Amino acid sequence: MLQLRASMQNETLQHKIGIVLLVLNLLVTACSSQSQTDVQFKQLPSQGWNQLLPLSFAPIFVDSMQTYDLAIVVRHSNNYAYRNLPLVVDCIADDSTLWRQQVQVVLADNYGGWLGGGFGSLYQCVIPLATDVRPQQVHKIILWQVMDSCSTLKGIEEIGVISTPHSAK
Repeated sequence: MLQLRASMQNETLQHKIGIVLLVLNLLVTACSSQSQTDVQFKQLPSQGWNQLLPLSFAPIFVDSMQTYDLAIVVRHSNNYAYRNLPLVVDCIADDSTLWRQQVQVVLADNYGGWLGGGFGSLYQCVIPLATDVRPQQVHKIILWQVMDSCSTLKGIEEIGVISTPHSAK
């Protein structure tokens, strides 16, 4: 009987601790919403990323009155055969205005050493795209790989877009 009572008290204590942790988690999430970063990734086909297959992203902006910084994330393996990744980036605004730029993503140094972070055979590079952007200015982002020497690139595992609330520094 004593053992049953101790077991019930232990379960009640665990239940109370669980509720406290849940409340703390909700508070931290609510208080940190200004610094929330949204990351979206698209996995590329194992046979490679063909030039005719663009990747489309619709950035999620939590606050329409806030401005944001945008970046591209490239995750690649040791199987990627090139030093760089040339991209054409199309940003489409709410009013269908197109803003296009070419981005040269440098993934390796002159000696073939991979840049960015990573472990094992997977590496990640983050490339700034735009700063202090209003949500109305970027409704959709479309990425095209435009490698001249190869129409289908192997070794690029995932491409992503990061949106972070802009903070004046």
